Amino acid sequence: MESKNNRRYNNNNFNTYNSSNNINNYDSDEVKEAMEKLKEERKKNSKLKKENLELYSNILSLKSTAKEKINPIPPSRENNFPKFEDLKKKINSFINFETLKFFNKNLKDQNLNNKGFKFFFQTLISEINLYIEKYFKPLNDTLKTKLQTQKLNDPLTYVLSLSYQNNWKMIYDSIANHDILNELLNLFMENLEIKGEETRNNFYKYIKKIFELLFKCYINIPQIYWEYDRIGTITYFDVNHMEKFEENKIISKYEKIFVILPNIFYFEEERKKEVICKEKVINEKTYD
Repeated sequence: MESKNNRRYNNNNFNTYNSSNNINNYDSDEVKEAMEKLKEERKKNSKLKKENLELYSNILSLKSTAKEKINPIPPSRENNFPKFEDLKKKINSFINFETLKFFNKNLKDQNLNNKGFKFFFQTLISEINLYIEKYFKPLNDTLKTKLQTQKLNDPLTYVLSLSYQNNWKMIYDSIANHDILNELLNLFMENLEIKGEETRNNFYKYIKKIFELLFKCYINIPQIYWEYDRIGTITYFDVNHMEKFEENKIISKYEKIFVILPNIFYFEEERKKEVICKEKVINEKTYD
């Protein structure tokens, strides 16, 4: 009887013998055709490998370029764009202290009523937003046209916002130039019939400060929104979504209130709304 090793050898020999016989059974033309196809396939594979290497090289180059654009040379210290947490603190400080001071010293002294307050704050914020959007519109429209899209995606707006932040002072000075600030100032001087050089200077300074703050909110990541359409709304006091503008005034939940300053918020992941500053309200009858 043959050993197991011999049987394994014989089986291997048998398979090899069958393969040889099978090849010999092929027509010579068919063999040539198969060999030609094999050569063509090898050429295609070689070409694909070369193209893949070129593509990979291009990807590395694009990554490098993108990295340079996203992480440009940092601007000078005085031009540094504020961190998100610092900007939120600045917003609250501006609303709760600077705006309240401006309200007490300049708006109340002009004997304005609720209608006057609404015109000033709502018009001011909406007009500033229009100036900012108008400045960025040509670039956004060009990108939408080139990319064949109706809306710029988040990664692209992220990169653009970073670029804006690194040059924010130059861009801001270009938008909020002296002529634009005076145009806004004259709008309120004429419509609210406000006079006096000191008052005019105070209005100018306030307009300039809120313009800069709104601009920073616009280019911040994430973008910060001022819900100015709500200014002038008359409703009942809601302690969960509103705060008294004047701390020394008493407002009960059964009293009607007047929204004088907007809710300021941003969107977290999954479009979750996060409030930075609640609506500021006054009693509806106090200045009416």
